[in-house]
Amino acid sequence: MSEIIAYVPPANRSGSGKPEILIAGLAGLVAGAMSMAAGEYVSLSSQDDAEKADLARETRELAETPEVELEELTLIYVERGLDRNLAEKVAHQLTERDALGSHVRNELGISETMMARPIQAALVSTLTTEGSGSSISLSVDRA
Repeated sequence: MSEIIAYVPPANRSGSGKPEILIAGLAGLVAGAMSMAAGEYVSLSSQDDAEKADLARETRELAETPEVELEELTLIYVERGLDRNLAEKVAHQLTERDALGSHVRNELGISETMMARPIQAALVSTLTTEGSGSSISLSVDRA
């Protein structure tokens, strides 16, 4: 939105007509939206890379040292308040059903619904920037 504020007043003071002012505002709006989208994409791409590396490491650890991973999961449930015997049963059953999913969720805090989605974030950022800025452009058109 600051892009529009930066472009519209100078265009207005220069004696430009409404079409020029509107074009300046829209150019600022598009530039701002593209900048925000690029920033979101880069940020979440880094997070996505880190999550993929964590998943690969956890997959390798489950294959190489399953007993260590089972103990880690057991200790997580003990720390959450379960007694040792119940924690072992829960960890064992979760590992049997979905070893990677349960370990990633509990050890790393990564779940399918919370994973980074760079393209989705970039699109949402673009739409919200465009949406907030379009009201200013419309108000300039009415002036």
